[in-house]
Amino acid sequence: MCPTPFPDWIQNRLVRDRLFQQAYDRVPPERRAVLKTCIARLHALMGQENCAVRRESAVHSSGAISHVTRRPVAWSLLLLNEEAVSPVRVLAAALPPLLAGVEHVLVARMGKARGRAPWSDAVLTGLELAGIEMVADLSPRAASSLLLEMADSGSMGVVLCPDSMEGVSREAGLCLAESPNIRFWKPRPVTELAVFFPEDADDADWDCELIRWAHPDVPLLVWSRDADAVPEYCHPGAGVHSGSVAEFQSQEYDYVFMPGSGVDFSTSASLTLPPGFEGSWFWPGLRQDFFHTEALAWGVTSPWHEE
Repeated sequence: MCPTPFPDWIQNRLVRDRLFQQAYDRVPPERRAVLKTCIARLHALMGQENCAVRRESAVHSSGAISHVTRRPVAWSLLLLNEEAVSPVRVLAAALPPLLAGVEHVLVARMGKARGRAPWSDAVLTGLELAGIEMVADLSPRAASSLLLEMADSGSMGVVLCPDSMEGVSREAGLCLAESPNIRFWKPRPVTELAVFFPEDADDADWDCELIRWAHPDVPLLVWSRDADAVPEYCHPGAGVHSGSVAEFQSQEYDYVFMPGSGVDFSTSASLTLPPGFEGSWFWPGLRQDFFHTEALAWGVTSPWHEE
């Protein structure tokens, strides 16, 4: 096995191939197709970095020359908690470092040392389809040790934490905030999702069952000016919030499903998804540049500069 910047003891915490295979077999083909579409859309949004190093040079009118060198960080750690059951939200955090050219990507789930909940079949299947080879189970103590060791490793890396960090030691938490070797990312939490139905249901034929499969851990708030336009299966026992598009937007939800082109209305949402994207997800801010380091070098004169 190729050496990685992660400590050797991680190898003993990796999820076994047998569990990946069992999870894959339990996810229906139509749901695996949803995960593949999510992966394809992340590829389309981010592209894929095929260069280990990029260098841009510029000759300035003063005669000086500048060189900007960009390269991927050495490693990326996606730290999940035991309640991480949304396959699309996990995918949207796990895949960007790979697309950005990061060589060593680890997805680790932090949970109780004993009596730990099983992995979500859909989450494991999504990670396998995305080509994530290192997936581990860690106790809070082991997760804290990993963070401290990576901060002391001297190699530049990224820690992604879309979930609660409850259980991580105070020392490890301070490391994330203060280490010059670690770039830390934490998004707004997904505590609810909101979907708007227009009066003419044909304008937005939402697949609410798919939304609930992709996000089984958060409530779905259904809005419409005309409650009768919303199929019963979309709001089982929850009812429909009655209101106009303007009233819907005034709620300032962070993550919404909304018909239209995405530029036809104003919203404060961090992420707005249209019909057909019920099984996709994207984390604003996770683009290739986030996983790259940059170095700048100046030369006083340039042989190409003419007096």
